[in-house]
Amino acid sequence: MCTDFLIATGDPNVVVAGRTFEYADYAPPAGETAVEKAGYQIAYHAKGHTETYPEFGGDTWKNAYNFVTLTVNAAPPSIVSKPLPPFAVEGMNDGGFSVSALWFSSVKYKDHKEKNWKNVATFLPYLLGTHNRVEAVLEEVRSGDLAVYTFEEATPLHWILHDSTGASGVIEFTKKETTAVSNTSHVCTNQPDFAWHIYNLGFYANLSIQSPQIEVCGYKLPMDGGYGVRGIPGDNLTASRFVRTFYLKKFAMEHSPPKTGPEAMNLAFRLMDSVVVVKGVVPKDEFAGTLPGETSKDKLYAYTVWICAKDLAKSVFVYRTYASAGLQSVKLHDVNWAEMHGKSEDVRDVPYPI
Repeated sequence: MCTDFLIATGDPNVVVAGRTFEYADYAPPAGETAVEKAGYQIAYHAKGHTETYPEFGGDTWKNAYNFVTLTVNAAPPSIVSKPLPPFAVEGMNDGGFSVSALWFSSVKYKDHKEKNWKNVATFLPYLLGTHNRVEAVLEEVRSGDLAVYTFEEATPLHWILHDSTGASGVIEFTKKETTAVSNTSHVCTNQPDFAWHIYNLGFYANLSIQSPQIEVCGYKLPMDGGYGVRGIPGDNLTASRFVRTFYLKKFAMEHSPPKTGPEAMNLAFRLMDSVVVVKGVVPKDEFAGTLPGETSKDKLYAYTVWICAKDLAKSVFVYRTYASAGLQSVKLHDVNWAEMHGKSEDVRDVPYPI
């Protein structure tokens, strides 16, 4: 249950990617918030350093870019016998490139390692450390030189790419095929596959900002505005979020496009607000099942844990948690990378000032 998109106007200074992250709470102990329990962190990776992951097939590479990732515990400590490194699900580098890992239940990873293939846990940081253009990654995947493997059951994901030229791409591995395609819709959510979502957009081609006008008994109808988008889906389903984000962004870009980076950032957060999953609406057991020790009495739900927007022109990563009043940010060009490499900072809620 995640939504991802890119806002690009053709102006190289106005390129902003947005992403929501939906997941389910663990049952936190007393005095610890759900965000702290899940261990969300901002991790720093410096250019020139070698990344090595002995826990994940020994994958290794040397970073050509500075980058940050937003990570989550692969599993709560209460249910794993051996702690795993934090799992990167989001990030951007200072080359104007971002990668988002979204839930994709149709995935079929490779079951062995060859060539330059990367583990499901290292694929995202590898891309951020070594690439800055969408098309270069897509070509590498299409050629078969780059793929995702795992030796055991792993989180089902597909990857959404954006860069500062305004390009977007989608990478999916399924039983049927490997898909590495340019995404000119600049929107993506979850299952079914990306091609299905594009086909589905056609069923809503009637949507418009213009309301129909008729006159009956001297009354001009309808008597208020907004009827042009009547029928746009408003639920939390994957297909609905794709359609809603695509058309709302389309209309905004056609009729009131952002002229600056801050305006694009504002539009990104407004679009994300339209697909936020409110806590209490989706029971956890319908989304991710229950974990050992959890019961219905815990009243756990899947919801939008955090949202983020990435200014790819200025290399600024901005995020907000569900319980936060304000935005938090990392300006990649201001980071002391020699000091911060290998370090992480906890993602925390910013309380409302009341």
